[in-house]
Amino acid sequence: MQKLITVRHGHHQWGELSEEGKKQIADLVPRLKLILGDYNKSTVAVLSSTSLRTKQSGEIIAGEFGVTNQPLGVFLYDNYDMFGNVQLRDWIVEGVKSHEANIVIIVTHFEAPAAILNIFSQARFGKKVGCFQTANGFANLLNLETGEVILGI
Repeated sequence: MQKLITVRHGHHQWGELSEEGKKQIADLVPRLKLILGDYNKSTVAVLSSTSLRTKQSGEIIAGEFGVTNQPLGVFLYDNYDMFGNVQLRDWIVEGVKSHEANIVIIVTHFEAPAAILNIFSQARFGKKVGCFQTANGFANLLNLETGEVILGI
């Protein structure tokens, strides 16, 4: 894996993506494609947390990349759970590393997009990326070869 992208789900009502949320995610995809440049769909994996709104957001993104969304089987929610729970942190790192894709997109909640980038950046480069929260329908990117970070895509 060369690039890790974390996405916060779109706006939702009662746990399901609203029309605004669907539009936020649909509007995000061209921005992601612009940053990624040339890519082969076989090099992209889209993974999501287990909630309906993250699955729906992941399905929109995966559909636009011509791949299938893969729910991770765990509810990835906040910064505290990921940094405080070593087993969960290791599970995330190993789960993402096991994908052969060069580009891994994880769709999740609240502070989790920043927490996941910080986990990988700390493990790979010995430092956190310094972001805290991602707005609905936005993404962050960590290049795992260079350490370059792009926030608020």
